[in-house]
Amino acid sequence: MKTLLVAVALLWSGIVAADPYLDAVVSTTIGTGGGGNANDPQVVFGPPRGAGARQGSLDVISLGLNGQIVVAFTDNVVVDGPGADFTVFENAFLKTGLTTLEPFAEPATVSVSADGTTWTTFPCALDAPPYHPGCAGIYPVFANADDPAAPSPLVSSMYHDEATIAAMNAMNLSVSAIGNHELDEGPAELLRMKRGGCHPVEGCSPVGKFRGAKFEYLSANVVHADT
Repeated sequence: MKTLLVAVALLWSGIVAADPYLDAVVSTTIGTGGGGNANDPQVVFGPPRGAGARQGSLDVISLGLNGQIVVAFTDNVVVDGPGADFTVFENAFLKTGLTTLEPFAEPATVSVSADGTTWTTFPCALDAPPYHPGCAGIYPVFANADDPAAPSPLVSSMYHDEATIAAMNAMNLSVSAIGNHELDEGPAELLRMKRGGCHPVEGCSPVGKFRGAKFEYLSANVVHADT
């Protein structure tokens, strides 16, 4: 089993910016078997670009066995409040065969520091079932900043991404651009996503009639073949 050490340095600043993502890679140490994207450390910056349950994200640096990366926030802070305080996006994925198998995972420990000198390490149960509680590197990433209708949890895909639209409504999204996944089920289904209503074949989901998107879609990049 591969073990990675990921050290996240939280360098405090008096300025709180809107961007919640990493600002700097302080150092990297490539371990045995690692090296992918090591010459492009900025690949770890910005929002996640996951590929769903069965394909790992490529926006990562392969650290290898006993590898380490130290990253920093320079224009923002992480605050110890209720619930999760920050998220480490990973590249694990579920292996498939006749049945869905255990995840392909490279567990990592996570440490944090306010000054880059004194570190606190989160508990990581490398030898505990089922899949290393408390460790990073064990969960697939569904979120994809380039595609609001990216691979989503089963509860959303079962009901034609109605739950995804509801989540974006709850976040008070103002506008979204149409990409390839918005047209997976054709233009009529995209219009239903905007206007609401039950699915024409499968009917309403258990929560009732779908209310549609409260936000607007940018569609200047879409041309109907009949026009």
